[in-house]
Amino acid sequence: MGYNDLRSWLEEVDKIGELKTITGAHWDRELGAISEFMAERNGPALLFDKIPGYPDGYRVLSNPFLSLNRTGTVLGVPGSLPNVEMVDAWRKRLKKINPIPPVEVKTGPVKQNILTGQDVDLYKFPTPIWHDFDVGRFLGTGCAIVSRDPDEGWVNLGCYRCQIFEKNLISVGLNPGKHGTMMMEKYHSQGKSFPLAIVCGMDPVLFLAASTPLTGKGECEYDFAGWIKGEPIEVTRGELTDLPIPAAAEIVLEGEIPPPPLMERREDGPFGEWRRTYNSSMHPIVKVNSILHRDNPIILGVVPQTMHLPHYFSIPVMAAEIWNVLDYVGIPDVKGVWFGLGMVWPVFLVISIKQSYTGHAKQAAVAAASCRANNLGGMFVIVVDDDIDITNEKDVIWAIATRANPDNIQIIHGILTKAGLGGPKVTTDSKGKPLMVNDRIIIDACWPYEQRDKFPRFHRFSSKYQEEIMEKWKSI
Repeated sequence: MGYNDLRSWLEEVDKIGELKTITGAHWDRELGAISEFMAERNGPALLFDKIPGYPDGYRVLSNPFLSLNRTGTVLGVPGSLPNVEMVDAWRKRLKKINPIPPVEVKTGPVKQNILTGQDVDLYKFPTPIWHDFDVGRFLGTGCAIVSRDPDEGWVNLGCYRCQIFEKNLISVGLNPGKHGTMMMEKYHSQGKSFPLAIVCGMDPVLFLAASTPLTGKGECEYDFAGWIKGEPIEVTRGELTDLPIPAAAEIVLEGEIPPPPLMERREDGPFGEWRRTYNSSMHPIVKVNSILHRDNPIILGVVPQTMHLPHYFSIPVMAAEIWNVLDYVGIPDVKGVWFGLGMVWPVFLVISIKQSYTGHAKQAAVAAASCRANNLGGMFVIVVDDDIDITNEKDVIWAIATRANPDNIQIIHGILTKAGLGGPKVTTDSKGKPLMVNDRIIIDACWPYEQRDKFPRFHRFSSKYQEEIMEKWKSI
């Protein structure tokens, strides 16, 4: 890859004409509104500078990965590929993972400025209010929280939202089941504070590694990112936590969460989340003891926007993992996997197959519904024939309306998920605690295999004939 940090990646994006600098936009909603407006029009990545109330050069990047070209530069696949073909290329890369551990360096650009004690001030940076009804400023959106297991020593990077509460206090969205949460619980069970580092601007590959569950327990996201780039990620020791932090990061906050009863939780938000609705949650508060940042730092902003716009990346990167699972368990002739409605998680999972036998569609649906990559947010699994464009929700709904028999719509109960992500109705135990299970609705929207000799033909002119007509009648 031709870049080694966020700034050199922006140079690459600028070369392909997909970066626009905007000056003078206010951090209070205006910046977020411009970002959403431009995303709806398939616009470029936006770099905001000269933000009122802040020094020139203190910048915010938004809409970074919302085009195929920009996503391709992060995944290491051609940006010229269409949607499903890019998922296919990415899944084939994932089959060849060869982790490359990070390399430690004595220092790096992230240590150009080191603030401790009374100099710690989170309001130093132009953190936006991203949505119209957000309450609070979320510095951590395109972020990576670095932590180390106290018993096993492995390092985790996870993406958990972070809201500023005071000049040295910030929340971290450590939800149940996350590796970072499990590490915190280990420290606290030993009566120790949980040390962590919050990275708020980094190499896009590190954001990819931190934000998607492509690594398992005991596997380090630095190693995964090194494999994507083909070279080790340079890390340096934090000033107070001794954690390995990206040497070329833009901003790093070092802090700790004390054990109960000293641990404090506050309700963050409301914040416009990935389901495109506002959400508030009780999250632990981190006391920030040091801030490290580069000269003229850049906040990496990756926030959910209006419905149907893609979130994180222009393709659902975890669809590739589900496709690989189907391949691994022997489901033949899968032609594509996609998350509909612009979702980053598989709430509306669509699978395209070329039917080979009776029950093929249901077999694919059940395998996809129960795999690890479908844990977070999984709810609907729809299987369609390969003549349906799975990236077009209208085509998918048409297939359900015209090919799905009510007998082929089934519910599978009690599949593992993440607590609180099972929709408006959450299953709880006898004490009211959310259970980490929910149900999956599987829909076979394929033409019956037994009637394949009567497979319907769309009354639509062929593309070749349409081109001929357009050439003949181009004057109209």
